[in-house]
Amino acid sequence: MVRDASMVAPVWIIDPQEDLTLPSGPVKFNGRSTDPSKKLHWQILRENSNGDKSSYLAGQVTASTVPGQGGTFSFTVGLGAGRYELRVSLMGPNDADIATDTRTFTVR
Repeated sequence: MVRDASMVAPVWIIDPQEDLTLPSGPVKFNGRSTDPSKKLHWQILRENSNGDKSSYLAGQVTASTVPGQGGTFSFTVGLGAGRYELRVSLMGPNDADIATDTRTFTVR
């Protein structure tokens, strides 16, 4: 199977990369959306000792509309040690999540 490079995901988390280990403290998240006119909903889930995930933090961010940077988004949150999953979703009508990307990462 070959990926068609002309096809772009509606939401793409660029950083952190999947399964990356980061130091505790401020963690910066970067990504891109194909529709900068729509808000993005983000959620960080924390993995419990039994492997279940529960909501830890959530918020919204708006992608940039600056020429040459259209669609980029960035936000920073402080995180302690643990295993996390970031979910970023493009918001559609009635604030429904219409496209989502996820990344799992660890903070030491």
